[in-house]
Amino acid sequence: MIHTVMSKEKELGQFFTPVWAAQALFDAHFGMLTAADMVWEPTCGKASMLSAIPANIPCIGSEIDPVLAEEARISSGRPVITGNCLSVELPPITAVFGNPPFNLELFLKLLRRCDGLIPIGNKAAFIIPAYFVQTSRTVMEYGRRWGIHQEILPRDLFPGLSKPLIFGTFIRDNRPHLVGFRLFPELASIKKLSKDFQENISNKVSGTRGVWRKAVSQVITELGGSASLTAIYSKIEGRRPTENEYWKEQIRLVCQRNFNRIQEGVYSLNA
Repeated sequence: MIHTVMSKEKELGQFFTPVWAAQALFDAHFGMLTAADMVWEPTCGKASMLSAIPANIPCIGSEIDPVLAEEARISSGRPVITGNCLSVELPPITAVFGNPPFNLELFLKLLRRCDGLIPIGNKAAFIIPAYFVQTSRTVMEYGRRWGIHQEILPRDLFPGLSKPLIFGTFIRDNRPHLVGFRLFPELASIKKLSKDFQENISNKVSGTRGVWRKAVSQVITELGGSASLTAIYSKIEGRRPTENEYWKEQIRLVCQRNFNRIQEGVYSLNA
């Protein structure tokens, strides 16, 4: 169920997912589920998403509006709990499939609850507005616990809406990753740097490469003008200029390109 402001007379509007669209999304992303699974639809409304789940796959819905909850039970034939999705008691859940309100604060709380419900390797997927994943800070906050994939959806799937939509898939993962989010990790890292460094990266041709060169140069200077890679790693680990997963490889590349190799694995500043 999607909520949006429609008029002065009716502050809360409700848009329900076409069942054909819900079925297509479920089949594309949850086709591997079996009778051993349990799917939760957190804000099921009239049960469009709930009804899209094949009959052989167990599922349960929750809905805070008791009138809609009863309608959902009748239309889907599935169990629906009347209550707040952030606090209702649930059986063991293995997947989440939903269309929550357009409220980022609520969505963040719901995602945190899903984190404690579904096992590693399983996923929660939602129809959400694109602005939920449009800033580097927010996406990297999600990315601490989830691998995230996104697909753009047609906005006119819900006539009258003005916000771009996506289908966001959040995968419980010990090594979170992003698909469809170019430059988000880099920008989040850059925003943690000093204003001078940010300006240098934005305005100089050298970009982030220049920041790493400056950081390594400073470390070698502190170590007396020459240093081994091991010493450089140790010194720079707590103050990496960007959150590069392959930061040691980055340091080696910077040393090879910019400093004098005086012996195997040892570099000095250029004259």
